[in-house]
Amino acid sequence: MIELQDFRSARKAISDHMRLTPVFAASNFGDISGFVARDRIPEMFLKLENMQVSGSFKARGAMNAALALEPEQRSAGLCTASGGNHGMGVINAARTLGVPVKIFL
Repeated sequence: MIELQDFRSARKAISDHMRLTPVFAASNFGDISGFVARDRIPEMFLKLENMQVSGSFKARGAMNAALALEPEQRSAGLCTASGGNHGMGVINAARTLGVPVKIFL
C-alpha cells in the first residue's frame, strides 16, 4: 500500500526537476457543467499540469522512477513503451539526468 510518506519522499526527490504548477479554483464549474449537488455548487480546483516541463503530470512519475534507480542502473539508460505523455516524461527525465533513452512506440 502506498503511504503518505511515499508521496512526501517522491515530492522531495523530484522537486529540483519539476515546475511548481498552479492550482486554480474553478468557481464557475456549476455554471458550465450544469451540475448542482443538493442545491450547492461543489468546490472544484484545477491543477494545471499541462504547464509541467513535459506538458503533463507524467513527468513527475517518470522522474521519480528514474531517480529511484541505483546510479549504475540509471547510467545504462531509460526505456519505455509509450508514444504519449509518459514517453515525453521519460525523455525529459533522461535529458535532465544526462542518460540515454529509448522509447518504443
